[in-house]
Amino acid sequence: MITYPGAGKISWSGRLVGVQPRIRLLRSFDERHHNYQGYVLRVNGTCGDQAGEFLIAVGHGAHEKHCFRAGMELSGQSVPVDDPRMEAAEFYKTSGLKVLKDAEDGPSAGPPFFGVPPDLPTYRARGHRRLDARTYEAKCTACIWGCRMPVEIIVDHWNPSQKKYRFETFCYGPKSCAAYRAGPTRRVPGRKGMSWTEEDWVDEDATSHRGRMIEDENSRWSRTAKRQLVMLNEMGNGSAWGTGLIFATGLRHNLRQTNDSTCDIRIG
Repeated sequence: MITYPGAGKISWSGRLVGVQPRIRLLRSFDERHHNYQGYVLRVNGTCGDQAGEFLIAVGHGAHEKHCFRAGMELSGQSVPVDDPRMEAAEFYKTSGLKVLKDAEDGPSAGPPFFGVPPDLPTYRARGHRRLDARTYEAKCTACIWGCRMPVEIIVDHWNPSQKKYRFETFCYGPKSCAAYRAGPTRRVPGRKGMSWTEEDWVDEDATSHRGRMIEDENSRWSRTAKRQLVMLNEMGNGSAWGTGLIFATGLRHNLRQTNDSTCDIRIG
């Protein structure tokens, strides 16, 4: 880990060894909410006057522009994070990004999975499963489907200032991944010494929609003569007018997060 406490903008450069989503998780007993902020770049190179591996936070706009993937050589300037409890990255507020050399290798069959990570709505729509922290450190730090989230826990919702912080690791990848290990269930502390255990059914609920929406799309959609995608009324939606988008209402892929919400998943 490279740190520059209290420093301003620091120049860095190096080879990109992994790209993962930058997501914060807010917990309050049995409720959770995700904040999809951007991406974390794992770079092996030089940051200031120190050499090694370091983590750079970037926004989704930068990813749309540069299509980050492992193997690229980059440079830029970033600021050390103010509160390490709230960031998986070590540096953020990145500017002056330059691609010095594009990646030469194509996407890998995995695991780990490389290539260009999807957009943030795709991560949100897929949902995640808990990932054993030791498995993440050993096999998943460079995988596009892995994610290490800073977690803010409101212990007492009657006294929101009472908080705890920790990090949790998750997997957004295919359920068939041979490297995946769930690890132990996680407990969330609550008021007056109570706690809530996030059991396996939460992960099952968060990812159960994948096959229904994408893998079985042929049974749910019909294409009109004008190449419009019309969703069968099974999920209570109208039509998607030739945009290649699935509009899914009320997916419970995040516990108590997305009821009555709509997310867009691009297909094709």
